[in-house]
Amino acid sequence: MLASALLVKLQEQDRRGLSPMQLLAIHDRGSLEDASSLIAKFGDDAVVEAATIADRYRDSGNLNLFCRWRQVERAIMLLQLEDVVGEVH
Repeated sequence: MLASALLVKLQEQDRRGLSPMQLLAIHDRGSLEDASSLIAKFGDDAVVEAATIADRYRDSGNLNLFCRWRQVERAIMLLQLEDVVGEVH
């Protein structure tokens, strides 16, 4: 699954001394709300749905919404991770 690939990438970056927070940032609550909504509706396929929406906006030339839905896609991957990434406080 894509979330597993993200975890491997984060672990590789962590070995290089970069924290996951330096790599990933979700800039607004709306992206997390959209991600949660897609997860509730599509389950494990939510990330594919977000990517499809992003691609539609890219193809229509709307780069702002393309970037926003790519961010939703990343938020879904983060929310679906089962392993802890980074420091636990």
